[in-house]
Amino acid sequence: MLKAHFDLAEIQQMVSDTLDKPARGKIIYSAKSKSIDRVISAFKSRGRYLNSKKAEAYICYRLLELSATHFYQTEAGQWGDPKFITDQYGMRHEGIPWFIKFSKDDETGKLDQISFHPLDRDMKLASGETLKKEWSSR
Repeated sequence: MLKAHFDLAEIQQMVSDTLDKPARGKIIYSAKSKSIDRVISAFKSRGRYLNSKKAEAYICYRLLELSATHFYQTEAGQWGDPKFITDQYGMRHEGIPWFIKFSKDDETGKLDQISFHPLDRDMKLASGETLKKEWSSR
């Protein structure tokens, strides 16, 4: 089975800590508005309206549900930096196949939640399952 670069249990502990004590937030969103907006848009197209806070919580709770079977790939080179490594996951939740990408910031030790949006390409997960880009929020 493919193996992620970052320890998923440690990442999930950061998320849990942030949900328990938001003032100590251990999550940064380098592309916050894009991820939040894509979650809001995905649900709006299904007649469900989320505000930014609820969309952010939705992302956090999905991160807590990830397992090694959801892993897709590790990739280096985000934003032109060959040392910047991201782990990518996929999951289906509420009928929507989601793409999830994050990194751990070496300087701050925080989770950098980079992407969370409906799939824009098919993904073959570590479990062997292929998530299909079958759904669009546009």
